[in-house]
Amino acid sequence: TYDGGIGGEPGLEAHGGYAFCGLAAMEILGKTDLLDIPSLFVGRPNKLVDGCYSFWVGALFPVLEAIMTRQQLEKNNTNCEELHEFVEALQEYLLIACQYPKGGLIDKPKRSPDYYHTCYCLSGLSTSQHHVIYDVEKATSSGVKQGELNAGDRSLLWSEDETRILILGDPNNIVVS
Repeated sequence: TYDGGIGGEPGLEAHGGYAFCGLAAMEILGKTDLLDIPSLFVGRPNKLVDGCYSFWVGALFPVLEAIMTRQQLEKNNTNCEELHEFVEALQEYLLIACQYPKGGLIDKPKRSPDYYHTCYCLSGLSTSQHHVIYDVEKATSSGVKQGELNAGDRSLLWSEDETRILILGDPNNIVVS
């Protein structure tokens, strides 16, 4: 886009939903090297807070972690702590500001619930609680190089790391499948 992110088509403004879909598609195709990763966080100027972005932007992190793992970048504990704080703040916003008293989830306070925001707020909450990782060992133990795996095989190399579940507040706040 003109501001560096991913939009609905060339020249349009960047959008968190397109950033996730674009990154996920390029990951499935094995072509993430064609993206300017930092620009994925360029969002819509003056966009108000919206609960659905908890998924669209929050879901970038597992894919980015897989890319960094493949590139064998060293992890910096400071960054991990900052991410932990972000995840807690995200859960706090969803649990405090997005729950509608009569049921459903909302994009921001003083709004009514709808199916779209309920779906994506729950998806964002789940993504922030459950740590899904790309299994590099499984990928390399097959003897097939990463670029030679088809998209279907690559999609099976993701699994949950149950030792890294993060639940804010009451354990009953967990989103389970």
